[in-house]
Amino acid sequence: MAIEALEIPRLMIIVDRMEYASCGEWIRALVAATKIAATRPKIVVQARNKHQDRDSDLRAVEAFDDGATASRLIVNGERRRAAWAGLHWPEACIPQTPPDAVFFRGASVHSEVSLRRAEAAGAHYAVFGPVYDALSKSVRGVGLGALREIVRQATIPILAVGGITKERIAAVLETGAYGVASISAVRDPHHLTGFFCALRAPETSNPKFTEDTP
Repeated sequence: MAIEALEIPRLMIIVDRMEYASCGEWIRALVAATKIAATRPKIVVQARNKHQDRDSDLRAVEAFDDGATASRLIVNGERRRAAWAGLHWPEACIPQTPPDAVFFRGASVHSEVSLRRAEAAGAHYAVFGPVYDALSKSVRGVGLGALREIVRQATIPILAVGGITKERIAAVLETGAYGVASISAVRDPHHLTGFFCALRAPETSNPKFTEDTP
């Protein structure tokens, strides 16, 4: 898929393999999330898998894929899956230089140092956090002040992650963040609808990344 065909997401739905008892359950969650993403602009699904059978799990997703699923999927890791829409680098996997191939890519960052690495590697966006205490694991949030500072320093759009709820999205966007990433958003359709509504607010207070709202 051409980079132009996949917009910088305002909402990244993270489907984490560790949240599911089996690969089959994870695949069903991925498919359900991508079907939702396909109905609205600026939504992508990140397939995150740190399970010991990661490679076989990803091959299972590719075998199941009907073409539409992959069009909104980005894989978390250091190697791109050619059939998928893009690649999301964990902070430890951000390369020193941009890849030779042209493809959509982003990165997780937790500091200005890793943000600069992501920018140098040609990332199209960065996910920063946890902003609030994480809902899916015991990790303390760094706060809106830290998010605001990363946004100020960034030359690429920033998505906030960690403890994001529909009630907190307005405060997150007020920092200049471009959008949000969430694991919990996929668990409850009503919760996800709340995310859609909250993201209809003015897109960002950061003029570097202002575009039309979804």
